[in-house]
Amino acid sequence: MKIILSRKGFDSKAGGYPSPLFIDQKYHVSLPILEDIGGNSVDTEITYSDTYLKEGNTYADVMDSLGIKGFEKRYVHLDPDVNSSTKKNRDADWRGIFGQCGTSQSHLANQKV
Repeated sequence: MKIILSRKGFDSKAGGYPSPLFIDQKYHVSLPILEDIGGNSVDTEITYSDTYLKEGNTYADVMDSLGIKGFEKRYVHLDPDVNSSTKKNRDADWRGIFGQCGTSQSHLANQKV
């Protein structure tokens, strides 16, 4: 078995709040991070209002209920993107992705991960 330790999701640096961790019977869910470079928003065409946890609840709804306000229209970076329910109308052949690139991806490939 190989284990990958990788910092992912919303936290006090990437988003400005600690990320709540929701534990489901099948998987762990953390809040995706903002898509920005140097404080400038990057248009990914996906916002917190466009992403879903379960049963129609958007990430924006859940964040608002936790007191994390003002993220409804902010662009989101789905890394990792491992839950098929996060976005509606996924292609039938959709597969999850961790989003490693560059030297991180090369290292994983060299380790046969």
